[in-house]
Amino acid sequence: MYLGIMRDSRRDFILIGLGAVGRTLAPALVKSGYVCRALVGRGRSGEKALARRCKARMMTSMDSLLDDFCLIFLCLRDNQIELLAKELAEKGPQLAQNIQRSPLSPPRAAGNPGLPPFTGGYKGGALSKRPEGFHSQDSFINWTSKTVLHTAGALSSEVLLPLREKGAEVASFHPFGSFIRAGGRVQFNGMTFGIEGTPRAQRIAAKIARDLGGRPLIVPAEKRALYHLAAVFASNFFVGDLALGVEMLRHIGLDEMEALQVLAPIVEGTFRNVKKLGVRNALTGPAARGDVETLMRHEKALRAMDPALAELYRRFSKYLAEIPKQGGVERNKNA
Repeated sequence: MYLGIMRDSRRDFILIGLGAVGRTLAPALVKSGYVCRALVGRGRSGEKALARRCKARMMTSMDSLLDDFCLIFLCLRDNQIELLAKELAEKGPQLAQNIQRSPLSPPRAAGNPGLPPFTGGYKGGALSKRPEGFHSQDSFINWTSKTVLHTAGALSSEVLLPLREKGAEVASFHPFGSFIRAGGRVQFNGMTFGIEGTPRAQRIAAKIARDLGGRPLIVPAEKRALYHLAAVFASNFFVGDLALGVEMLRHIGLDEMEALQVLAPIVEGTFRNVKKLGVRNALTGPAARGDVETLMRHEKALRAMDPALAELYRRFSKYLAEIPKQGGVERNKNA
């Protein structure tokens, strides 16, 4: 049974962190039939508008929310996830003390040194201070009823270990796509989601991926860095390559938009060839055909611009020259 321990709806969720991924994922989940109960972010006007669109509460701290829902998405920067997990798990020691108290015993005073302080939630990209009037020892968080998913690509579910030790189901849930802050549109349909975690959390994450129209891919914890590097090479470095192409064309008098108009057809044609023929058969250019003279002219021109780029070009051309040899593919002499 999928999320059977959620209160009335098995699809209620809260989402913490409204960067590019969080702002895209929340409405997509809602569109797929999930119910967004709260968004936790900075409280900016755009985030409030997103909360209204998702019919959710807009919060800047999650302290009053954690008991209510069993599905929690952490869409934060990599260096914030483990820190937040540790802070949330600090409620664990308080639970034992609460359980040991008699139900008739009066609540302990705020600031009791025997209870470690809980500092609050995510606010402004960091951990906020404890809200005034909030007493962590009065809260009982049953982590065994919760599934926590983070969306970082390079991190495994190990960063959520403090919550797993409290009984939560935990997993990484990384959408393998390009997300930008400047209003880019992202379609989850057909997108791969890199998943790794506890068995139950993996099943839950895989179902969510399929509900979004995506394809779940189980990525072992020790392979997460390589998995994420694939995205870096295919997306981030691709943009960097285009930036270099634009820079070359600037030197012959074109501005950026003119340069992109020149580059667009070859980029689109190359990707069509890759999808149709595979990487090895789609490779063209001087490195693929073994044209040493052209490679040397290119390197000389680059060295006049930037010696470091010339060295990068030389090394990468050497790598490209080996690709046609792999898998028994012959060099394309006319490429």
